Amino acid sequence: MIFPSNRMLSVKDISAYLQVTPAAVYKWVKDEKMPAPLRLGQGSRSTLRWSPDTINAWIRERFHD
Repeated sequence: MIFPSNRMLSVKDISAYLQVTPAAVYKWVKDEKMPAPLRLGQGSRSTLRWSPDTINAWIRERFHD
């Protein structure tokens, strides 16, 4: 498992691990090359987060095949 905590992951967490920019992560989401984040909250106070289980599965599938 890559992200062992149960804490929801930010784009900063994911981009730092993958050594890419946050813009690259958002582009992959837009292009449907990685799972979309969950929107937590409403309106301008919402934030985007990914489940560590979802990202771990995606990384295993994408990079370890």
